[in-house]
Amino acid sequence: MTKFLQHLAIHDSRSTLLAICCLALFALAGCSNFLTGSTAESPPTVDKMEKGVENRIRAGDEVSVRITGTATTLDNSYAEAIAETGEISLPYVNQIKALDKTPQELAADIKKAYIDGGFFRVINVTCSLKDRFFYIRGEVKNSGRYLWSTDMTILKAITTAGGFTDFANPRDVRIDRRGQLIKINCSLAYSDPKYDIPILPSDSITIPRSIF
Repeated sequence: MTKFLQHLAIHDSRSTLLAICCLALFALAGCSNFLTGSTAESPPTVDKMEKGVENRIRAGDEVSVRITGTATTLDNSYAEAIAETGEISLPYVNQIKALDKTPQELAADIKKAYIDGGFFRVINVTCSLKDRFFYIRGEVKNSGRYLWSTDMTILKAITTAGGFTDFANPRDVRIDRRGQLIKINCSLAYSDPKYDIPILPSDSITIPRSIF
């Protein structure tokens, strides 16, 4: 009976040790994934970002249109906010698509609309974008709306908002870009500039809280 109990105790000890080892390996694998920020997809890098999109008009942008050269009351400056439809409204002409165009392209289209419509033979049009913003919330010291600039990157945006709080998870930063979700591991960005991707106007950045 004593030998049977000893054998049973040894068997239970081995089973417990095996279970502990399995749990340790599982936890180690999880920590490895967390620390490296590895996912099914490779992390986004600067060279993978579409070029020139920051210069294109987006929904919510405010566009300034200046018209001269007609010698009429049309010669004036107009400020138009781009609606979700992506169009701009001006006197005499129908809705003109502005979404995804550069200010120079939009100016050319407006001029063409007035000339092709027979309103004027000579007209000068210039377009420019007013101040544009990005948004950041979550575990940064100063959440809110901030002025966007052409050199804005994810790390600069976080610095602009006062930096991470002590509870932030820098390995799982989220960017909502016109409905597209982009996940960023800022720990990689700090060590390699290629992961410090550009921020675009109207981007909404979320910094989640760490689970630890």
